[in-house]
This record gives sequence, structure tokens and C-alpha cells, in this order.
Amino acid sequence: MSSPEALPADQVLAELGVELLEGLGEAEIVLRRSQSGVNSIPRARRRSLLVLLLDQFRNLIGLLLSAAAVIAWIKGDGVEAVAVAAVLVLNAGIGFGMEWQAGRALDALRSQTRFRALARRGGASVAVAAEDLVPGDIVLVGAGDRVPADLRIVEAAGLRADEASLTGESRSISKGPDPVATGTGLAERTCMLFLGTTIVAGRGVAVVSGTGDRTELGRIGQLVREVPEVRTPLQVKLDSLGKRLAVLVIAIGALVSLTGWLRGDDAWTMLEVGITLAVAAIPEALPAVTTFILAFGVLRMARRRAIVRRLAAVETLGSTTVICSDKTGTLTLNRMTVSDHHLSDPQALNSLLEVAVLCNDATAASGDPTEIALIQWATKQGVDI
Repeated sequence: MSSPEALPADQVLAELGVELLEGLGEAEIVLRRSQSGVNSIPRARRRSLLVLLLDQFRNLIGLLLSAAAVIAWIKGDGVEAVAVAAVLVLNAGIGFGMEWQAGRALDALRSQTRFRALARRGGASVAVAAEDLVPGDIVLVGAGDRVPADLRIVEAAGLRADEASLTGESRSISKGPDPVATGTGLAERTCMLFLGTTIVAGRGVAVVSGTGDRTELGRIGQLVREVPEVRTPLQVKLDSLGKRLAVLVIAIGALVSLTGWLRGDDAWTMLEVGITLAVAAIPEALPAVTTFILAFGVLRMARRRAIVRRLAAVETLGSTTVICSDKTGTLTLNRMTVSDHHLSDPQALNSLLEVAVLCNDATAASGDPTEIALIQWATKQGVDI
């Protein structure tokens, strides 16, 4: 549905073919789900374990070492071949393990983000999985709820939403059913609620106008999925080093072989000597050392509750020279805190705490930032909430 924010609420309901007090019937829900699909944002196809393992060898230095191991084995130098192969396997094993573990952590986070919404179906209010919502579903929202899809507000009472995750605005936005002009920016679409945002105050009734990829958050996800993969600065530098090493070892081997042959030595013998020197010139420990350093960086990030999926990407932040960022809510925690209180009558503290708790729609984890701060302050003062 295009531009639901510019249409009156009753017209949106009529176009979506739904009654406000009745909601959708079961048969209609099945039909619409077959047309619109599941209410979730598709993510980029996950790499298979085989591809993940092969990716550990897809760099020039890794290829040089693989070639060195094969040449050493052909020459009969089994010790050299096994040593180089062991380094390669160790390097690939560490990289594979770290990236596989990061992938599992991200999947675990995604499973934890699944939630339920209160929808009006067949005249009754029922809790349904957010993924099961379809266009036309009537959804009831209140303080602390996460918005399960893009919604067109039909009724609202003191409704406010935190849209910082979508618009970057740290202050909550007052919402209501009145339409806005076509083409109004996201931050000014006061009659809409968007997937991924949070209700911080009030309550409302809204109709689902967009699900999955047809939400504003879904469009952003689609743009992200279309961005081509870019090699990290470390990968670029290692490939450059690998090319220089390849030229260097080939030049050394060729020079030694040619010099010996011109001196009168056997051509095949000098070729073997040249290959041996070229193999010896390749730094077998470089991939392993690099992987260990990156793995250590990933572990340090994990201790700070940051997940790095690609091992090589952990170095990218260290190569960053300029970070362009919004202020409040991006560089800060986007939280408010009661740091102190002053009363003319110290005996009135209990009354103040009572007001802070009772005149409050928030919880300690969700709601209006000011009300959350009051709840947390009252808890620290010993109030049992």
C-alpha cells in the first residue's frame, strides 16, 4: 500500500478491507500471508561450512604456502611439506572456528529478538508471533511494546514512540491518527509507527500497512544486502605483500638457477636448488601469526559484548581515521538518570518516590526515558516495584 500516511484512517481501513473492531478472519489471514509472505526481513544467504573453510585459504600468501607444500612433497622433502601444511591447517582452523562461533552468536541474537504482538482477530484480542502478522491486521500497542511492522495509527491516547533506531532522533515522537502530506519525511510521519521502533508512552490501535521487505526498515535491509562486499584494509595489504613475495621468490629462484647453470652445473639440479630457495623464502608463520593476532582482537571485542563475524574485519576499526556520527543516542547511551534530588522537607521523600512510581507507565527496561529514570531511581532508593 502506497502512502498510507497521507490517507485518512478510515480510508486506509477500507482499502485494506478490514473492520476495526472485528479484525481479519482466519481464512483471510492465510490468503494474505500467501500473498505477502512472512513478516520478517530476509538476511543475506549464510555461507556454508565448506565455503567458510575454503575462505580461510583464499589469499595469495595461503596459495603460495600451499604451492610450497606441494613442491616440497614432490621433491621428497616430507618434513618441510608437513610443516607448511600444519601451519596452513592451524591457520584455517583458528579462522574457521572464530567465524563459525561468531555466526552462531548472531543467530542466537536473532532468535532472542523474536517477539509477540497483540492483534485483533475475529473480534478477539490474541497474542500472535510478529512474523505471522499480515497487511490489514489490527494491532494494539502500549508503552513498552516493540512495533512489529509498519502500522497506520487509527486511534491513539498519549501515544509516543522512540524512533532513534530508524531516524536518529533521540527524543520520543508524539503520535496520532491525523494524516500528513504525501512525501513527508519519516521523522514527521506522526500517524505512522515503524518496525524496529518502540512505544514509550500511551496506547493506540493501528492497522498493519507493511510487512517484511515492504517496511521502512526492510528497505534499509535491502539496500544493505545490495552493497558489494569490500575487502578489508588488512586483506588488501596482505594480498599486496603476497604479490611482492611471489615476485621476489620467483626472481631469487630464477637467478640462482640461471647462475648455477651458466657456471656449468646440471640444469635440473640447479632448478631444484632454485625451487628450494624459493620455498624457503616464503614466511610460513605469517598467516598463523596474523590469525592469532586477529583472533585475540575478536576475543577482546567479545569481552566488550561486540560480535565480529569476519575475522579480518576486526582490524578495520584500527584503520579508521574519521568516524562521522550523530550526537545524542549514538555517542552516548541515550539514557537519562536521576543524579540527585532536593527537598525542602526531607520527610517528603517517601511521597516523592510514591509519585515517581505511581504516575509512571514505564518499566525499568522500557518506556519514556524520563519515566525509566524515575523507576530506576526509586528502585535504588529501596522501593519494591
